[in-house]
Amino acid sequence: MTKVKPLDKRTLAVLAKKFADGLPEEEFSVASLQGYLLKHKAQPESAANGVEAWVQGEREMRERLKREKEAREIREKALREKRKKEAQEKDKAKKAQDKKDKELERVKALLAEKEKEEELEKMRQQLKDKEAELKKKEEERKKELEEEKTKKKDKKEGEEEEKSPSEEKSTEESDKDSVDEKSEPDTTPDPEAEASGTTSSSASSWGEVS
Repeated sequence: MTKVKPLDKRTLAVLAKKFADGLPEEEFSVASLQGYLLKHKAQPESAANGVEAWVQGEREMRERLKREKEAREIREKALREKRKKEAQEKDKAKKAQDKKDKELERVKALLAEKEKEEELEKMRQQLKDKEAELKKKEEERKKELEEEKTKKKDKKEGEEEEKSPSEEKSTEESDKDSVDEKSEPDTTPDPEAEASGTTSSSASSWGEVS
């Protein structure tokens, strides 16, 4: 191990001044400076001579880190915006799909209601047709009954018409017989008349005798 030769006060002061002049005020933290000095613990001259290059390197590294940070932030922001946009589009698509689903359900409900109404209308029409058929059959039955009644009436009237001439003839004959009976003289001897006639004859005879 090489032993470090102690520096005299003058050299130490020159190196310290050079190191201080190479450092900008309030730009670097104590921790970063300690890290630099620890790297050059056994090389004070190198620490003093290389401080400007270290400062430049630190500044470049800071700028690079800053740019990387900005780029990372930009990427992260873009990613957040992309995710946000995707979420919005997904939410929008979901709402649109929900709206379509609701519209589809509404159309299905309307179709089901329409089919139900059509079925009810069909049943009502069938009922009407059945009622009309029953009414038609009832009317036909009534018509048949009326025709049968008319036929019976016509038959009865025909029978009565056929019967009437015979009855009129019988009535006329009966009336004629009655007239004939009235016009013929009564040949039945009347006892009272005979008695009266006898008495008259006797009286006449007695008169003549007298």
